[in-house]
Amino acid sequence: MADERCEQKKRKRESEILSDDGNRDSSVAGSCRMPPGAGSDLDLGNGRRWGLVSAVTRTMEKRNNTIEKNREADALRKLGKALLAQALQCSDRADIEFKFPDGSPSLRGHSGVLVAVSEFFQCLYRSGMSEVRHNKFDVPPGISVASFKAFLEFVYLGRCGPQCVLADGRELVVLAELYDVPGLVEWLLEDGIGAENVLGAYEFALVNKEARSDVLERCLEFAKRGLVGFDRSTLRGVGVEAVGGLLSARLVDFGAVSRKIVHEGVEFVQRWVLANGGARRLGARAIGRVVGMLDLGVMSKRYLAEEVAGSGLLRGRELEALMAEADGRFDRALDVESVFGFGDTGKRLFHKMGLRQLAVHGRGDRQRVAGVDAVRKRVLVFGVETGKLLATAGDVRGEGMLMRPIGCAFNAGGELFVSDEESDRILVFGTTGSFVRAIGAHIRLSRPRGLAFTPGGDLVIADSGNARVQVVREDGSLVRSIGSRAGKGELYSPFGVAVGPDGEVVVSDLTRGNRANRVLRFSAGGEY
Repeated sequence: MADERCEQKKRKRESEILSDDGNRDSSVAGSCRMPPGAGSDLDLGNGRRWGLVSAVTRTMEKRNNTIEKNREADALRKLGKALLAQALQCSDRADIEFKFPDGSPSLRGHSGVLVAVSEFFQCLYRSGMSEVRHNKFDVPPGISVASFKAFLEFVYLGRCGPQCVLADGRELVVLAELYDVPGLVEWLLEDGIGAENVLGAYEFALVNKEARSDVLERCLEFAKRGLVGFDRSTLRGVGVEAVGGLLSARLVDFGAVSRKIVHEGVEFVQRWVLANGGARRLGARAIGRVVGMLDLGVMSKRYLAEEVAGSGLLRGRELEALMAEADGRFDRALDVESVFGFGDTGKRLFHKMGLRQLAVHGRGDRQRVAGVDAVRKRVLVFGVETGKLLATAGDVRGEGMLMRPIGCAFNAGGELFVSDEESDRILVFGTTGSFVRAIGAHIRLSRPRGLAFTPGGDLVIADSGNARVQVVREDGSLVRSIGSRAGKGELYSPFGVAVGPDGEVVVSDLTRGNRANRVLRFSAGGEY
């Protein structure tokens, strides 16, 4: 049964990693066999090297911060280093010889170490193959001496160090898969990917997306954090599929189309174009495919002229068409800074007819914006800097359920107050979207709508059904009422409220009959 499992693993590895030709010893039935000999090509792809200089540095820094006091571990480490030195120096004390098909000097290893670490070598030594009897093994074609030294370093020491500096991560992944060495791929995924090599790793993963899905996912996770730090050397020779894949991951994770993210994307693509001989060499179709991911159509003409036309990425008809589609309304005073309300897959989070009042809280990278969706009966809270959805307020049942939310406002502490015109309440939610309390029962609200806070921390409520504006404390106790049903300051159906820095209250009023809708101003004390 053990030999049967070995044979199954061997066939799976050979079909996934190596081509089907090469020299194989077929005389041993039901046993493990050696990797193919000369003439077999590894699926490394044609992309850039997966360099590991910075990866080794990251690992060494982590290890230097840990004080290792275990004597047994120290002893085993010293033993591993001594045995590794024997293997790399081709000492006769190392009983296995690894031969390279290109004639490079052989390396050695210890059968006991390899059998202890690798299930593949366990199978080989159970099989009694001729290579085992002579202790000579062929290194698969395409594996460099530097990468095989790094592989041996990991086998003997359980980590990568100086030998990995010159190694190619693609070859280490193949060796780890081929020889069943646990931990090596995990190290590459944890420390082996950075701005200096993520594109090489990503192109390698694209060769076999199914088998290398973990590498693919790790590269995309890295891209989601930003596309800065890529110089021309890291972008040279990279194909359009890799550039587009990382750009797409960044855009989807950002969750919003903003000036910042478009600028970052344009610069990333521009560096890629310059690193690969310019626009003429890459071709307008390839560049247009990548630039098209940036969703430039929502940007203003002014911004397009500054960022896109100035970059030289689009010219002629493509640029003219893009400029013609831009909405000139944004050019008068404002530009689009951010667009919120899209999920990771680009799906709209707000109902197209549901968005009501907005509220903003905080500063810098902690600033949040909340939007009320009256149709889907919830309030969504986004990070202004990232565009990510941070919280959803509104339970599906119980005290925190919203029936028809209209207005929202943050207090100084970051709690979110939401008006529900159907239940005649003001509901309060915490920073995570959890229900905290409700106010409004003892002040007899009727169809409350717009909300705002005064500089002193009182809540201003557009009490629409009662034709008034109420100012209350956070506990719901009444401070004052504003407006009247007749005469000066008459209100019919107040909808929105805003408060100035001096406490002045501005009210939008939906009036009846043929009378026009109005905006009324009241002093901080409530006088019209």
